[in-house]
Amino acid sequence: MTKPFCWIETVDRESAGPELAAAYDEVRRGDGGVHNMYRAFATRPDLLVLADRFYRELLHNPRRSLEDWMQELVATWVAILCGCRYAKDNHGANMVSLRGDRGRAMLAALEAGDIPADAGPRAGAILAYARKLTLEPEAMAEADVRALREAGLGDAEIFEVNQIAAHFAYWARMLNGLGVTAEGERIGLYGDAP
Repeated sequence: MTKPFCWIETVDRESAGPELAAAYDEVRRGDGGVHNMYRAFATRPDLLVLADRFYRELLHNPRRSLEDWMQELVATWVAILCGCRYAKDNHGANMVSLRGDRGRAMLAALEAGDIPADAGPRAGAILAYARKLTLEPEAMAEADVRALREAGLGDAEIFEVNQIAAHFAYWARMLNGLGVTAEGERIGLYGDAP
C-alpha cells in the first residue's frame, strides 16, 4: 500500500468530477501533473483556483520587482523557518536551479538557521525582515521597512518581500496542518533537486 501524501481526502485527476477537473486543468504543471498541495484542495476546488492565481501572480507575474532567485530565497527561508519540508524542498530546488553552487551554499546556510555570510547587505536585510515577519509578526515596526530601504530596496520590492514572506507562511501552515508531502511528485519548477 502506498503511503498517503495528505491527511485529508484527495482526488487524483482521473477521478475528479467536472469542477475539480477544471480546477486541476488550470493549475497543472507543464508536464500535466498536479502538485500534491493542490490535490489537498479536492473538497474546495473554488479555493484551489484562487490560491493558485494569487501564487502565480505573486511569483511569476512579469511586473514583479524582485529577481526570480531572490523570490525563491525568501520562499525557501520562510519554509525553513516554519518547518515546512514540502515548500523548502520545492523552492530550495528552484533557488539552486537559478543560482547553482551559490544557491547550494545559501541553502545549506539557511538550513543551518543562518543568514548566509556572503548574502550581501540587500539579501541579508531581506532575509532578516522575512525572519522577523515569520517568527515575530507582532514585533514588526517601521524601522524594519527603513532597514530594507537602507539596503537599497524600493517600496515595490519591499511590498513583494512582505507578500512572499506572508504568503509562504500561509502555505507552510496549510501544508503542515494537513500533512501534505511531496510523495510521488517531481520537486521544483525546474526539475532539479538540491
